[in-house]
Amino acid sequence: MWTESTSARKQIGDYRFRRLTIDLTQARVRQETVVCADLEDFLGGIGRAFKLLGAYRVSDPFAPEVPLIMNTGVFTGTDLMTGLRVFFSGYSPLKVAKNGRPLAMWSAASGKFGTKLAATGADEVIFTGRAARPVYLVIGSQGGTPTVAFEDATELLGKTTHEKILWLADRYPDAHMAVLGPAGEHWSQNYYAAIACSTVNELQSRDCKPRFAGRGGMGSLMGSKNLIAIVAQAPRSQARQAGPLAAGGQSGNQPRRRLAQLPRSRQGRRRRRHLAQRGRPCTPWGRCPRKTSGRRATTSRWPFTAARSNKIT
Repeated sequence: MWTESTSARKQIGDYRFRRLTIDLTQARVRQETVVCADLEDFLGGIGRAFKLLGAYRVSDPFAPEVPLIMNTGVFTGTDLMTGLRVFFSGYSPLKVAKNGRPLAMWSAASGKFGTKLAATGADEVIFTGRAARPVYLVIGSQGGTPTVAFEDATELLGKTTHEKILWLADRYPDAHMAVLGPAGEHWSQNYYAAIACSTVNELQSRDCKPRFAGRGGMGSLMGSKNLIAIVAQAPRSQARQAGPLAAGGQSGNQPRRRLAQLPRSRQGRRRRRHLAQRGRPCTPWGRCPRKTSGRRATTSRWPFTAARSNKIT
Protein backbone atom coordinates (compact mmCIF):
# COMPACT_ATOMS: atom_id res chain seq x y z
CA MET A 1 0.00 0.00 0.00
CA TRP A 2 1.27 3.45 -0.81
CA THR A 3 0.20 7.02 -1.34
CA GLU A 4 1.38 9.81 -3.59
CA SER A 5 -0.29 12.50 -1.54
CA THR A 6 1.95 15.03 0.19
CA SER A 7 -0.81 16.45 2.36
CA ALA A 8 -0.25 16.41 6.11
CA ARG A 9 -3.82 15.16 6.65
CA LYS A 10 -4.38 12.25 4.30
CA GLN A 11 -7.70 10.60 3.57
CA ILE A 12 -8.41 6.92 2.99
CA GLY A 13 -8.93 7.61 -0.70
CA ASP A 14 -5.33 8.85 -0.97
CA TYR A 15 -4.01 5.31 -0.53
CA ARG A 16 -3.70 2.55 -3.12
CA PHE A 17 -2.88 -1.13 -2.99
CA ARG A 18 -1.79 -3.64 -5.62
CA ARG A 19 -3.94 -6.71 -6.32
CA LEU A 20 -2.86 -9.79 -8.29
CA THR A 21 -5.52 -12.10 -9.73
CA ILE A 22 -4.00 -15.44 -10.71
CA ASP A 23 -5.98 -17.79 -12.92
CA LEU A 24 -4.35 -21.17 -12.28
CA THR A 25 -6.30 -22.88 -15.07
CA GLN A 26 -4.94 -20.56 -17.77
CA ALA A 27 -1.67 -19.70 -15.95
CA ARG A 28 -2.48 -16.01 -16.32
CA VAL A 29 -1.77 -13.12 -13.98
CA ARG A 30 -3.60 -9.81 -13.93
CA GLN A 31 -2.31 -6.87 -11.91
CA GLU A 32 -4.37 -3.88 -10.92
CA THR A 33 -3.95 -0.85 -8.71
CA VAL A 34 -6.96 -0.32 -6.47
CA VAL A 35 -7.84 2.93 -4.72
CA CYS A 36 -8.96 2.41 -1.11
CA ALA A 37 -12.69 3.03 -0.98
CA ASP A 38 -13.30 2.54 2.74
CA LEU A 39 -11.72 1.54 6.03
CA GLU A 40 -11.77 -2.17 5.14
CA ASP A 41 -9.69 -1.50 2.03
CA PHE A 42 -7.25 0.58 4.02
CA LEU A 43 -6.79 -1.91 6.87
CA GLY A 44 -6.55 -4.88 4.49
CA GLY A 45 -6.58 -8.44 5.81
CA ILE A 46 -9.89 -10.16 6.48
CA GLY A 47 -12.08 -7.06 6.11
CA ARG A 48 -10.98 -6.47 2.53
CA ALA A 49 -11.13 -10.20 1.73
CA PHE A 50 -14.69 -10.62 3.00
CA LYS A 51 -15.86 -7.76 0.80
CA LEU A 52 -14.72 -9.82 -2.18
CA LEU A 53 -16.08 -13.13 -0.87
CA GLY A 54 -19.51 -11.58 -0.34
CA ALA A 55 -19.93 -11.26 -4.11
CA TYR A 56 -19.85 -15.06 -4.60
CA ARG A 57 -22.75 -17.47 -4.18
CA VAL A 58 -21.01 -20.73 -3.28
CA SER A 59 -22.42 -24.23 -2.97
CA ASP A 60 -19.15 -26.17 -3.40
CA PRO A 61 -16.06 -24.60 -1.74
CA PHE A 62 -13.79 -26.75 -3.93
CA ALA A 63 -15.23 -25.49 -7.22
CA PRO A 64 -12.44 -24.03 -9.37
CA GLU A 65 -14.18 -20.68 -9.76
CA VAL A 66 -14.37 -20.14 -5.97
CA PRO A 67 -11.46 -17.87 -4.94
CA LEU A 68 -8.82 -18.31 -2.29
CA ILE A 69 -7.62 -14.90 -1.14
CA MET A 70 -4.18 -14.23 0.33
CA ASN A 71 -3.46 -10.71 1.53
CA THR A 72 -1.62 -8.58 4.05
CA GLY A 73 -2.74 -5.98 6.56
CA VAL A 74 -1.79 -2.36 6.82
CA PHE A 75 0.91 -3.16 9.40
CA THR A 76 2.37 -6.21 7.63
CA GLY A 77 6.06 -5.69 7.01
CA THR A 78 6.49 -3.17 9.84
CA ASP A 79 7.80 -3.59 13.38
CA LEU A 80 4.38 -3.01 14.93
CA MET A 81 2.16 -5.69 16.41
CA THR A 82 0.63 -7.92 13.69
CA GLY A 83 3.52 -6.87 11.43
CA LEU A 84 4.25 -10.52 10.59
CA ARG A 85 0.71 -11.53 9.66
CA VAL A 86 -0.49 -12.91 6.36
CA PHE A 87 -4.17 -13.77 5.88
CA PHE A 88 -5.85 -16.55 3.91
CA SER A 89 -9.61 -16.29 3.31
CA GLY A 90 -12.13 -18.44 1.48
CA TYR A 91 -15.24 -20.57 1.82
CA SER A 92 -14.55 -23.29 4.37
CA PRO A 93 -15.24 -26.96 3.60
CA LEU A 94 -15.65 -27.52 7.36
CA LYS A 95 -18.26 -24.91 8.32
CA VAL A 96 -21.82 -24.33 7.12
CA ALA A 97 -23.75 -21.08 7.39
CA LYS A 98 -27.37 -20.84 8.52
CA ASN A 99 -28.53 -20.88 4.91
CA GLY A 100 -26.91 -24.29 4.45
CA ARG A 101 -24.08 -23.04 2.26
CA PRO A 102 -20.33 -23.07 3.02
CA LEU A 103 -19.27 -20.41 5.50
CA ALA A 104 -16.70 -17.76 4.64
CA MET A 105 -13.74 -18.00 7.00
CA TRP A 106 -10.23 -16.67 7.42
CA SER A 107 -6.98 -17.90 8.88
CA ALA A 108 -3.79 -16.02 9.74
CA ALA A 109 -0.17 -17.07 10.12
CA SER A 110 2.93 -15.29 11.36
CA GLY A 111 6.55 -15.92 10.39
CA LYS A 112 8.35 -13.93 7.72
CA PHE A 113 6.29 -14.97 4.71
CA GLY A 114 3.93 -12.00 5.05
CA THR A 115 6.84 -9.58 5.31
CA LYS A 116 8.43 -11.00 2.15
CA LEU A 117 5.11 -10.89 0.30
CA ALA A 118 4.71 -7.23 1.22
CA ALA A 119 8.28 -6.54 0.09
CA THR A 120 7.49 -7.85 -3.40
CA GLY A 121 4.88 -5.09 -3.77
CA ALA A 122 1.86 -7.45 -3.75
CA ASP A 123 -0.76 -6.47 -1.17
CA GLU A 124 -3.42 -8.98 -2.23
CA VAL A 125 -3.41 -12.17 -4.30
CA ILE A 126 -6.61 -13.87 -5.51
CA PHE A 127 -6.28 -17.47 -6.69
CA THR A 128 -8.96 -18.85 -9.02
CA GLY A 129 -9.22 -21.90 -11.25
CA ARG A 130 -7.34 -25.18 -10.89
CA ALA A 131 -3.92 -25.97 -12.33
CA ALA A 132 -3.71 -28.91 -14.71
CA ARG A 133 -0.75 -30.29 -12.75
CA PRO A 134 0.75 -29.59 -9.31
CA VAL A 135 2.52 -26.24 -9.37
CA TYR A 136 4.15 -23.77 -7.02
CA LEU A 137 4.33 -20.04 -7.58
CA VAL A 138 7.33 -17.76 -7.17
CA ILE A 139 6.28 -14.17 -6.47
CA GLY A 140 9.23 -11.85 -6.95
CA SER A 141 9.85 -8.18 -7.58
CA GLN A 142 11.33 -6.32 -10.51
CA GLY A 143 11.57 -2.56 -10.40
CA GLY A 144 9.07 -2.41 -7.55
CA THR A 145 6.47 -4.40 -9.51
CA PRO A 146 5.54 -7.99 -8.54
CA THR A 147 6.39 -10.83 -10.90
CA VAL A 148 4.86 -14.33 -10.86
CA ALA A 149 6.42 -17.53 -12.19
CA PHE A 150 4.70 -20.93 -12.44
CA GLU A 151 6.93 -23.91 -11.58
CA ASP A 152 6.41 -27.67 -11.64
CA ALA A 153 5.84 -29.03 -8.12
CA THR A 154 6.21 -32.75 -8.88
CA GLU A 155 9.36 -33.05 -6.77
CA LEU A 156 7.56 -31.57 -3.77
CA LEU A 157 4.75 -34.12 -3.66
CA GLY A 158 4.77 -36.42 -0.64
CA LYS A 159 7.13 -34.26 1.41
CA THR A 160 6.19 -32.82 4.79
CA THR A 161 5.74 -29.07 5.18
CA HIS A 162 9.20 -28.76 6.75
CA GLU A 163 10.83 -30.74 3.96
CA LYS A 164 9.10 -28.59 1.33
CA ILE A 165 10.24 -25.38 3.03
CA LEU A 166 13.89 -26.50 3.18
CA TRP A 167 13.77 -27.75 -0.43
CA LEU A 168 12.52 -24.38 -1.62
CA ALA A 169 14.84 -22.40 0.66
CA ASP A 170 17.86 -24.13 -0.88
CA ARG A 171 16.77 -23.00 -4.34
CA TYR A 172 15.45 -19.51 -3.62
CA PRO A 173 17.66 -17.24 -1.50
CA ASP A 174 16.15 -14.28 0.35
CA ALA A 175 12.72 -15.93 0.22
CA HIS A 176 10.04 -17.30 2.52
CA MET A 177 7.41 -19.87 1.71
CA ALA A 178 3.82 -20.92 2.37
CA VAL A 179 3.40 -24.65 1.69
CA LEU A 180 1.03 -27.57 2.04
CA GLY A 181 1.72 -30.93 3.63
CA PRO A 182 0.43 -34.35 2.56
CA ALA A 183 -2.99 -33.50 4.03
CA GLY A 184 -3.37 -30.57 1.64
CA GLU A 185 -2.23 -32.70 -1.29
CA HIS A 186 -5.06 -35.16 -0.48
CA TRP A 187 -7.62 -32.39 -0.07
CA SER A 188 -10.56 -34.52 -1.22
CA GLN A 189 -10.14 -36.77 1.84
CA ASN A 190 -8.85 -34.13 4.29
CA TYR A 191 -10.91 -30.98 4.71
CA TYR A 192 -8.87 -29.73 7.67
CA ALA A 193 -5.44 -29.13 6.05
CA ALA A 194 -3.43 -26.10 7.15
CA ILE A 195 -0.93 -23.86 5.37
CA ALA A 196 2.58 -23.75 6.86
CA CYS A 197 4.61 -20.54 6.62
CA SER A 198 8.37 -20.47 7.08
CA THR A 199 10.16 -18.57 9.84
CA VAL A 200 13.64 -17.10 10.17
CA ASN A 201 14.40 -19.55 12.98
CA GLU A 202 13.41 -22.48 10.80
CA LEU A 203 15.58 -21.46 7.86
CA GLN A 204 18.60 -20.68 10.04
CA SER A 205 18.47 -23.69 12.37
CA ARG A 206 16.81 -26.02 9.82
CA ASP A 207 14.60 -27.25 12.66
CA CYS A 208 10.87 -27.79 12.12
CA LYS A 209 9.56 -24.46 13.38
CA PRO A 210 6.98 -23.11 10.90
CA ARG A 211 3.83 -21.14 11.68
CA PHE A 212 0.43 -22.37 10.54
CA ALA A 213 -2.74 -20.89 9.14
CA GLY A 214 -4.91 -23.67 10.50
CA ARG A 215 -8.49 -22.39 10.70
CA GLY A 216 -11.22 -23.44 8.30
CA GLY A 217 -9.28 -25.85 6.08
CA MET A 218 -7.55 -23.17 3.99
CA GLY A 219 -4.86 -25.72 3.12
CA SER A 220 -7.50 -27.99 1.57
CA LEU A 221 -8.77 -25.09 -0.56
CA MET A 222 -5.24 -24.38 -1.71
CA GLY A 223 -4.68 -28.06 -2.48
CA SER A 224 -7.91 -28.24 -4.49
CA LYS A 225 -6.37 -25.70 -6.88
CA ASN A 226 -3.28 -27.92 -7.37
CA LEU A 227 -1.23 -25.16 -5.75
CA ILE A 228 1.37 -26.86 -3.56
CA ALA A 229 3.49 -23.92 -2.42
CA ILE A 230 3.95 -20.16 -2.74
CA VAL A 231 7.40 -18.57 -2.62
CA ALA A 232 7.77 -14.84 -1.85
CA GLN A 233 11.24 -13.69 -2.88
CA ALA A 234 12.60 -10.19 -2.35
CA PRO A 235 16.07 -8.84 -1.52
CA ARG A 236 16.80 -8.66 2.17
CA SER A 237 17.56 -4.96 1.93
CA GLN A 238 14.32 -4.21 0.09
CA ALA A 239 11.88 -2.54 2.45
CA ARG A 240 8.15 -2.36 1.98
CA GLN A 241 7.00 0.39 -0.33
CA ALA A 242 6.01 3.69 1.22
CA GLY A 243 2.75 3.16 3.04
CA PRO A 244 0.65 4.79 5.73
CA LEU A 245 3.45 4.46 8.29
CA ALA A 246 6.15 5.78 5.96
CA ALA A 247 4.31 8.51 4.04
CA GLY A 248 5.80 11.97 4.18
CA GLY A 249 9.29 10.67 4.88
CA GLN A 250 8.47 9.19 8.29
CA SER A 251 10.00 5.89 9.29
CA GLY A 252 7.84 2.84 9.86
CA ASN A 253 9.26 2.70 13.39
CA GLN A 254 8.15 6.26 14.18
CA PRO A 255 4.99 5.27 16.13
CA ARG A 256 7.05 2.89 18.29
CA ARG A 257 9.63 5.58 19.04
CA ARG A 258 6.87 8.01 20.01
CA LEU A 259 5.41 5.46 22.40
CA ALA A 260 8.83 4.83 23.92
CA GLN A 261 9.25 8.56 24.60
CA LEU A 262 6.01 8.84 26.55
CA PRO A 263 6.57 9.37 30.31
CA ARG A 264 5.52 6.61 32.64
CA SER A 265 2.40 7.23 34.69
CA ARG A 266 2.64 8.84 38.14
CA GLN A 267 0.85 5.88 39.67
CA GLY A 268 3.35 3.47 38.11
CA ARG A 269 6.30 5.46 39.45
CA ARG A 270 4.83 5.44 42.95
CA ARG A 271 4.25 1.72 42.77
CA ARG A 272 7.82 1.03 41.68
CA ARG A 273 9.29 3.19 44.45
CA HIS A 274 7.05 1.54 47.03
CA LEU A 275 8.08 -1.97 46.02
CA ALA A 276 11.76 -1.06 45.82
CA GLN A 277 11.68 0.27 49.40
CA ARG A 278 10.17 -3.01 50.60
CA GLY A 279 12.78 -5.12 48.82
CA ARG A 280 10.41 -6.35 46.11
CA PRO A 281 11.88 -4.98 42.88
CA CYS A 282 9.99 -4.96 39.63
CA THR A 283 10.94 -7.28 36.81
CA PRO A 284 13.52 -6.16 34.25
CA TRP A 285 10.75 -5.51 31.72
CA GLY A 286 8.82 -3.17 33.98
CA ARG A 287 6.20 -5.50 35.50
CA CYS A 288 5.66 -5.37 39.24
CA PRO A 289 4.50 -8.09 41.66
CA ARG A 290 0.86 -7.97 42.59
CA LYS A 291 -0.15 -6.59 45.95
CA THR A 292 -1.62 -9.05 48.43
CA SER A 293 -4.71 -8.01 50.34
CA GLY A 294 -6.51 -9.16 53.47
CA ARG A 295 -5.15 -12.02 55.57
CA ARG A 296 -4.28 -14.28 52.67
CA ALA A 297 -0.74 -14.39 51.32
CA THR A 298 -0.34 -16.04 47.94
CA THR A 299 2.76 -17.25 46.18
CA SER A 300 4.41 -14.51 44.14
CA ARG A 301 4.37 -14.88 40.38
CA TRP A 302 7.93 -13.56 40.16
CA PRO A 303 10.77 -16.06 40.80
CA PHE A 304 13.22 -13.46 42.15
CA THR A 305 11.09 -12.08 45.00
CA ALA A 306 12.44 -12.85 48.43
CA ALA A 307 9.55 -14.19 50.50
CA ARG A 308 7.19 -16.97 49.42
CA SER A 309 4.35 -18.37 51.47
CA ASN A 310 1.27 -20.45 50.76
CA LYS A 311 -0.01 -20.40 54.32
CA ILE A 312 -3.23 -18.73 55.35
CA THR A 313 -2.69 -16.79 58.56
